[in-house]
Amino acid sequence: MHLTFQEYLAAWHLSNQEFDHALVLVQPHLRRQKWFEVLQLLGGEWARQSDEKLDRYLAWLLAQQGTTIAEQAPVVALCANIVKDTTGVAELKPATRQSYRKAVEATLAAFRPRSGVPDKTQLEILEALGQLGAAVKEHLIDATKSGLYTVRRRAIEMLLPHLSDNDLFGLNHILTDRSREPIKTFLTALLERDAARTVSWLQQQKHLGEKASEAIGALTPLFVAHFSSNVLREFMTAVIQSRYWSVRSKVCALLLPSLHCSELQRKLMLPYWPLVSYGHDLKEPITSAHVTAAAQRFNLSVDEVRQQYEAIAAQLPVELILEWRKGH
Repeated sequence: MHLTFQEYLAAWHLSNQEFDHALVLVQPHLRRQKWFEVLQLLGGEWARQSDEKLDRYLAWLLAQQGTTIAEQAPVVALCANIVKDTTGVAELKPATRQSYRKAVEATLAAFRPRSGVPDKTQLEILEALGQLGAAVKEHLIDATKSGLYTVRRRAIEMLLPHLSDNDLFGLNHILTDRSREPIKTFLTALLERDAARTVSWLQQQKHLGEKASEAIGALTPLFVAHFSSNVLREFMTAVIQSRYWSVRSKVCALLLPSLHCSELQRKLMLPYWPLVSYGHDLKEPITSAHVTAAAQRFNLSVDEVRQQYEAIAAQLPVELILEWRKGH
């Protein structure tokens, strides 16, 4: 028998018990992941029976919150799901609704960007919710919008196992995160889930911000490892359109180790040597000035330097613009 149907049958059976007896039966299971769906469905069953039963159930749940964040968060999340499910089906009394709102403000509302709730408390709420898995997916998504970087990153990590492909690729807002690391965590998950779709999805994104561009640049070795030369060329062509010089030059520096370049060729493409994290801006051409400066620096002829750049261009997955090729 399918698990969801079993959960519905359990909720239906409980809803037809004497009310107080049903509460005695469910009380030991309030914070158990396996019971979360049953307890949520029970709210829907009682809401269909009467406003009074839903109100009594919510009021009872709120009275069971406990004293610590770890105890409160799962119960409040359960109440929030029940309220969402039963909107338009049954009405709560004003006093119960007020108690519910206070409970939400004290826990789930902590993830609002300017809530003022410290990171330690938000992480405690998040860890408590994380024990419930997919049942609290919407609340975990809310946590990815927290004003605190550590909370956003942890929320993304918790969400990943519970999201379908479409859900995962629908979290576009993470690309606008103010920190690079949550974006890296997200993009790594996309690559692991469906690498080809990740490239296509990234190419559809407009106006990538600086942090998103930096995250993509930092993950260049992963992209190199995942893709054929044709797909990589498409992706890198999109990345070097970034309006941020630092991103374009870092992409070049990160690409070089994956190529069969000599030490001289690497130095030619790392103009700030020994600052090796910044390479040549792939949006800019290699000019005669570059060639002349390199010839002097490495005691080579101009033709020898050009030959080295030609060899590099043959290996790069994107076009290296060589000024002397114009007209050919």
